[in-house]
Amino acid sequence: MAQVEINFDDERDKHKLFSVLKNLRGAHTITIEKTRQSRSLAQNRYYWGVIIPMLSSEFGYFKDEMHELLRRKFLSYTKENPYTGQAEMFARSTTKLNTADMEIYLESIRAWALSEFAVYLPLPNEFMGDVQYG
Repeated sequence: MAQVEINFDDERDKHKLFSVLKNLRGAHTITIEKTRQSRSLAQNRYYWGVIIPMLSSEFGYFKDEMHELLRRKFLSYTKENPYTGQAEMFARSTTKLNTADMEIYLESIRAWALSEFAVYLPLPNEFMGDVQYG
């Protein structure tokens, strides 16, 4: 399967796409999706600098353990094992989230922490002491 990223504002990219298309043989399905920006550095800093440390401290987990727990809680999905037929659980990586999906993930964590454990996690633009995150 070939995956090609094309900027339709760039004529060279359009020619690249045409090159790929003209060499194809047989039946194919072509999907065109708008490229979305992956999570931002600010979102990543906020997640690892505020969310993870605060919750790790609150629950007594190491940072990597807290990250895994949150991924499984909010980014998990199941897929059937083709050999056994059993449902297997997986968790999406935060590195694969776009900025919109990352914000949904962060908001879900903030809402969960507040409603389930009365733990307030500051928003990215809020101050904590002398440090501003976001």
